[in-house]
Amino acid sequence: MPMNGAVSDVAVQHDAARSRTFWWPIEPINAVARFAPEVIEATARMGLHDPVAAHLITRLSSLAPLPPRVRLVAAGWHVGPTLERMVLRRGDDVRPETLRTVQLHALDQAFWRIYGTELIRSDHLVSASQLARRAAELADCRGRALAAAQQCLEWPTFPHLVLWQASAILSEHRAFGRRAVLMAESLTPLQGHILDVAAGVGDIESIRLSHAIMRPAWSTAESLLADRGLLDEEGALTSRGRNLYASIDSRTDRAADQPLAALGDADASTLIDLLAPFTRAVIETGDLGSLQTMCLPDPSVAMGPKRQLATNLGAPTPARVSCALAPRRPGLGRAERFRAGRPRQQRRRPAART
Repeated sequence: MPMNGAVSDVAVQHDAARSRTFWWPIEPINAVARFAPEVIEATARMGLHDPVAAHLITRLSSLAPLPPRVRLVAAGWHVGPTLERMVLRRGDDVRPETLRTVQLHALDQAFWRIYGTELIRSDHLVSASQLARRAAELADCRGRALAAAQQCLEWPTFPHLVLWQASAILSEHRAFGRRAVLMAESLTPLQGHILDVAAGVGDIESIRLSHAIMRPAWSTAESLLADRGLLDEEGALTSRGRNLYASIDSRTDRAADQPLAALGDADASTLIDLLAPFTRAVIETGDLGSLQTMCLPDPSVAMGPKRQLATNLGAPTPARVSCALAPRRPGLGRAERFRAGRPRQQRRRPAART
């Protein structure tokens, strides 16, 4: 937590709906660091040719000089053994300061392409970056290792990079909050991914590939969820699973609202409004079109008029789409979505262990 941040221990009422509405426009801005071709090409020139490993190594570099294994454990991710070995083997190949410089330079190029001169030089960007930075500085990052480490990094000079760094801090803040909720329910990060898929968020094959998760590990975690009565024989959420997933979502949203509550209602609402054109620009590039491991905004919300974002504040279940920005359809969370390529007769829950 930065020394200039003032995080109060006084209890406040967090707005889960506002947090969810804020997540929609802020997450695509953060995702540019993973999917923009400028970033992928820049890290490849440094010898990090696998884009997924390069992105993880870059994120973990903020925790240096801790050893790579400690950084990976502190992050709390679930990655398969192949990806883990790659991250551990290459984690110290490039100095963190060099990675940071290369990343910011590539992001500068990416955002000039994405936003164009008009948005880059707009007063809206200056205002959005200032409010987002303030929210990121006010974020209580105790117990959130990556978010805390990024809070301590020097802020860039240019507003478009300030906005990105703020989005990265706030994204990590939310992600660590969700992992804490999963842990409180005795769920692993991998089981969290499986519940996301069963709820209709993302795509199983893309999640498995992006985390290098082996099929046996996925099947074992899935069976444990079924044993707890959270999944049925077809891999869909049971009534108990739906209730738990809704509770996980709600608690995640409430925890993630802390920076916005600290910012204040008026400034938080203004920030959400200001983000709309920048999120729209990111989505319209198509850079995120292959993203299947995160739930991105519905274009009708993120790309609509600025007040359209606020119309969803009272919605009990905001409409969500897969990361390919395809409409959500009934049955997307069922076994046929995430057991692709396996014969129907093999799609049954394994027999209970004796």
